[in-house]
Amino acid sequence: MSVPEIFLHNTISDIIKKYDLIAKKSLGQNFIINPSLTRKIVSIIDEIDDKVVLEVGCGPGCLTMAILEKNIKQLMIVEKDKKFSPLLKEIVSSCDNKVSVIFDDILEIDFNSEFNEKIIIIANLPYNISTPFLLKSCVNSQYIAEMLLMFQKEVADRITAVPGNKKFGRLSVMAQSFFDVSKVLNVNASAFTPQPKVQSAVVHFKNNKKIPEDISGDDLANITQLLFSQRRKKISTILSSFKDLDQLNIDLNLRPDHLQLSDFYMLSRFVKHSRN
Repeated sequence: MSVPEIFLHNTISDIIKKYDLIAKKSLGQNFIINPSLTRKIVSIIDEIDDKVVLEVGCGPGCLTMAILEKNIKQLMIVEKDKKFSPLLKEIVSSCDNKVSVIFDDILEIDFNSEFNEKIIIIANLPYNISTPFLLKSCVNSQYIAEMLLMFQKEVADRITAVPGNKKFGRLSVMAQSFFDVSKVLNVNASAFTPQPKVQSAVVHFKNNKKIPEDISGDDLANITQLLFSQRRKKISTILSSFKDLDQLNIDLNLRPDHLQLSDFYMLSRFVKHSRN
């Protein structure tokens, strides 16, 4: 795919000035301004040619440019902030209908109606939507082949944590139940404008559903919310209102962060049937 002329004749800093793109703290915006970094991020995807890519929030286009340098089938951009309209209009007009823009909140997008094939999602997520977007992606994983998502490093560590690690929690269980996850890149604050006060990291997600068919993503979300909202308590205490706990093949003296993924599936099934 050819790169729009706006990126050939302007630096990312030039584009920010040209379109008066001020990052909004209220929307959790921090713009990537390092093209070498975005090219490195996009290169992590091995098979991107002829694929449909979704970018969440374009910013001044640094990541957009790196995606468009690849031979992708189509780029879909979901952008909530309409101040990016002039820049996006110029990008769309330069790309022979291979770039489309949806001005909406990604958390309100219906994946079922928008996507008719598995997509690749690449995004520098606004910090304030990173967790809800990840949870949305888990319950819509059937539409996703891979994701490369930028998070605060602390969140990335939680996503990739293993049982027994103090960072293992709800995000770990949800993400790892639908994807193989790995932290692939730490990113210094200097790569952004304005510079965030925290370090960031890119996490790679590859579709690999492990949750049994008789349990939904919502079922798993419910049990993880219940357990990790009281993560310092034993399973027996957290679920004390349920009958027949002793029938479960689980050590009820454990705390949630010491359970295996399979234990969460067993508990999801148990709670689901107990409430029916």
